[in-house]
Amino acid sequence: MTTAVKLEWTWVHPYESTRLWNIPQRAGIYEVMTKLKDSDRYRRDYVGQSTDLHHRAADHLSANEPNSCLRDTVQKYVCAFRYALVSPEADRLDAEQALYDKYRHRCNTSRPPGSGRSPRPPVEEE
Repeated sequence: MTTAVKLEWTWVHPYESTRLWNIPQRAGIYEVMTKLKDSDRYRRDYVGQSTDLHHRAADHLSANEPNSCLRDTVQKYVCAFRYALVSPEADRLDAEQALYDKYRHRCNTSRPPGSGRSPRPPVEEE
């Protein structure tokens, strides 16, 4: 049995190009979320993983972002970015897949592949 990947999420960061300084150049998993109107709650729109969270966060904000759902969402709505530091690549891939399976992030265009260690990788969120 595969050991669960434990994610310790950061607080929700405002997702704007001028606020990226607090996102580290480290490996991890992340979510882009949209603030719900008249609420303090967020909708999970996209899940991803990267070896450099800072660079990937900046990429998603660029006009060259290839994912049109994500590009339009960050341009039109109040969005947030949160992350969990995860070094092992297999753990990042499994966490990305498990979160997608659980929340079906609307801007992910397909199910992430995972590492192949388990067909249903376990993940624990804190």
